[in-house]
Amino acid sequence: CGSGARGAMLSMDHVATHWVGKADLIGLLDSPLWIPVQPWRAGLPSLEEQTKKVLDVANVTHFLDRTCLQQFPGALRWRCMFGAYVLPFITSPFLLVQSQYDSFGILSGLDLRYSGVRWLNSTELVYAEAYRKALVANLPREFRGDSAVFSSACYVHCTFQSEQVFALRAGGVSLPELLERWLVSPSSVRGAWFRDDCTGFNCGLVAGGDRAIVT
Repeated sequence: CGSGARGAMLSMDHVATHWVGKADLIGLLDSPLWIPVQPWRAGLPSLEEQTKKVLDVANVTHFLDRTCLQQFPGALRWRCMFGAYVLPFITSPFLLVQSQYDSFGILSGLDLRYSGVRWLNSTELVYAEAYRKALVANLPREFRGDSAVFSSACYVHCTFQSEQVFALRAGGVSLPELLERWLVSPSSVRGAWFRDDCTGFNCGLVAGGDRAIVT
């Protein structure tokens, strides 16, 4: 999940192309979606700025989607490493699992370093709601192939590793249920968009919003 899922997101089409006729490839992408949102805390580098710097020092161009590079040439090549921009170009089937209150995404805009979930104060909660709105706006709505999206409204990062994985639901479906359906018959959930539309911070776990983790 997280950084591993981002690596899989960038390389899965490249791998699939080189294994044609030898194996089938599908991608399980848990929490890879970085979105263009500015940090709340002054002085913190945005995820966009971090991606630009990685492209400057890492030799990853051969993994990047050629169609994406044609749309974002030159100084914009970094977008082909950035989830919000690159997901629409992926042709291999994938299941995207992305919480709307992704704790890494939220706390990356609040703290100097991410060290796991922590409580939020009322001011930080405003940022969390802005983050959720931006994330939902950047979820892919069109897919190539047998892909689907599962997006709960939970304050969590790496959903599959969460103790609540069996309790989380989106669109009336639990994540393990969706995973089973997708693995058995990817075409049966082609283009499916399972998204939690509840109201309130962490409402995917606590109806009406979880005030217990907000100070």
